[in-house]
Amino acid sequence: MRKYNASFIATAHHADDLLENILMKLIRSGDLREMTSPRAVVRQQERIVVRPLMGFSKKELLDYCQVNRIPFIVDETNQRDFTMRNRVRHHLVPLLKGENSQILQNALFMQEQVAQLDGLASSLVKRIPQPELLGKWHRGLFVGPRDALSDLETAQQALVYEKLIARYLQKSVKVDAKRLARLAKIDGGQVLELKQQVKLVVTRQHYFLVDAAQLELLLQTLPKHIAVDKQFVVGGDVFVVTKNKAALPNHILLGTFYAGETKTFGIRQVQPGDKVRLSDGAHQLVKKRFAPQGIPASVRNYFWGLTDEETRDYLWIDCAYTNQVIPKK
Repeated sequence: MRKYNASFIATAHHADDLLENILMKLIRSGDLREMTSPRAVVRQQERIVVRPLMGFSKKELLDYCQVNRIPFIVDETNQRDFTMRNRVRHHLVPLLKGENSQILQNALFMQEQVAQLDGLASSLVKRIPQPELLGKWHRGLFVGPRDALSDLETAQQALVYEKLIARYLQKSVKVDAKRLARLAKIDGGQVLELKQQVKLVVTRQHYFLVDAAQLELLLQTLPKHIAVDKQFVVGGDVFVVTKNKAALPNHILLGTFYAGETKTFGIRQVQPGDKVRLSDGAHQLVKKRFAPQGIPASVRNYFWGLTDEETRDYLWIDCAYTNQVIPKK
């Protein structure tokens, strides 16, 4: 596309390709949304793919080429039954066409109907309160109000969760309505493990969309040491700990804490048994700091915090803790 400075790509997909796709997706997953491809027009980042021949059958196109003496290429690998598509094409499709000569028109009609229903579901998702990043910064971890879905049936809730995961985590997964229904009957932060290392966590008040793969990779990039006014990187984002906030007007303030004369900080993943110091000098389990925020145990282990490198005491944990212990002079 760059070579020709083109904005569109045209392909020769036809109605038989659509029918084959529908049958293959029915065999593999049964997911209706996967049965709408190939579509006549698709936007892919900076390009638009158009398929102007979707309304024609393969036979119609071959007949047109032969009548008008238009040369075409036959891929010999398509003649052998070593792929599912070839087996569907050679054996199943002819059988269905024998049962109903309008099967291709029905496939096109089904594609249009599913696309309309999918669009309706997308508009429904846009009307409900949207989830937000958990805390001021936490990529791959979103939280939303569970009561926003309370008027929907379980199957509809599953569809909404799928749409939200696709929108915010950029992953296409299937949420099983029966598993979701069982989850809803249990109190606490129950976890629904999905494909592509995606987790759906449901509590009484909230739901959490968790990209475990992204978060675990992020935790693996934590630096060991942090110096004052020296930038450090976590998960591709740049951070800095400073005593002069005014010198960084374009940075987002994540939090403030008392650090005394500390010049070098540590950073580590929050663990279940970790404790933090209170203003009276006593210690408290960090889980009790997360609880008032409604953050369940299954989500807390994706958090990290800044520590005093010498004492190993926490100084700051997003959403949970800010050190205000000031030594007496």
